[in-house]
Amino acid sequence: MIQTKIVTIGDELLIGQVVDTNSAWIGKQLNEIGVVVKNISSIRDTEVDILNELDDSEMDIILVTGGLGPTNDDITKETVANFFDTELYLDEEYYQSLEALLIAANLDMNPLNKAQALVPRGCIIVPNSKGTAPGMHMIRNNQHYFFMPGVPTEMKQMMLDHIIPQIRNTFQLKSVYHRTVMTTGVPESELAIKLESWEKQLSEQISLAYLPNINGVRLRLSCYDGDESLKDEINNHVNYLTHNHSDFVYGEDDQSLAEVVGKMLVERELTLATAESCTGGHVAHTLTQNAGASLYYRGGIIAYENEIKIEELSVAAEHLYEYGAVSKPVVLNMVRGAVDKFHADLVIATSGIAGPTGGTEDKPVGTVWIAVGNRHRIVTKKLQFGNSRERVIRRTTMTALNILRNEFLKK
Repeated sequence: MIQTKIVTIGDELLIGQVVDTNSAWIGKQLNEIGVVVKNISSIRDTEVDILNELDDSEMDIILVTGGLGPTNDDITKETVANFFDTELYLDEEYYQSLEALLIAANLDMNPLNKAQALVPRGCIIVPNSKGTAPGMHMIRNNQHYFFMPGVPTEMKQMMLDHIIPQIRNTFQLKSVYHRTVMTTGVPESELAIKLESWEKQLSEQISLAYLPNINGVRLRLSCYDGDESLKDEINNHVNYLTHNHSDFVYGEDDQSLAEVVGKMLVERELTLATAESCTGGHVAHTLTQNAGASLYYRGGIIAYENEIKIEELSVAAEHLYEYGAVSKPVVLNMVRGAVDKFHADLVIATSGIAGPTGGTEDKPVGTVWIAVGNRHRIVTKKLQFGNSRERVIRRTTMTALNILRNEFLKK
């Protein structure tokens, strides 16, 4: 098995100033070509820390991002030269291409820009089509080291255009086959119980991973070096889940629930509006993340104050007084009011206590009412999502979209 690790360099990663998304993206790309990552680490931009990570005889491939910028705090190139017992030199070809790039951008070549054309002698330069810092490929004792900038757009282009093809051509890789099923509304432990009998039918060569996040649980089925019959088995298992558990299985391969709902609305030529209180526009935001949302999404109102609920959504004042804003009668009124205001075929309405304050004994923090429907039929649901404001908002959004999918869009 090819032994691989990913190293991200930068103090900003360790103090939480910048979130390391590079290693996750690289790991996913490598996994798709059958390369298993053994280790991921984030380190300071110091010579000692960099040398410690590079000095790893167990690894066949080491991929490093960060520390290749033009400023004095970027010391990766000097450290790489020391590690490989070589020196930095000015690569004239790269220098000329860099100079031409700066001239085309109406920029002057300065000493810091010029320093970016300094590379360790013996390295293979990896072109950077998105920036000025070159990537570097070094080989020693059959170990392959790839050094890339930390800027995600630059790193990704290098990986896709040069590094992944180089890895494919250099190593004999295992074939890998994945299918990922997207679920929502069922916690991981409950999902495992629901699928216990199905899971027992999986062949030993098929691995199953439960991958939970705040929006739901992804189920990933994988096989390595599997023949067509094993791939067919995975496909059959996925089809079973899709057809027999469609109440919580909504898509595949990182499809968003909003994307699935949007496609269903377009297919049925239906329009949608939103009337939100506790979610503060998050339902609308989630829907409009998808290109083409204007085909089905008409608009929405964030009615946080009771006054706005009354004036903009025609919520009955007596219902607010008698039942409170977080109640079934109020979300029913919100749906009807939004149907009239936006002339939409369907409406999602939300009202709740997102927290961390504002709860009562009768309605603790996390209490949410959701209503979905139109003038003819409205489905309501009362839920309790705990005391995390982010969880309340996001899970309310996912639940509302799933009610819409299950109750109004399935044929």
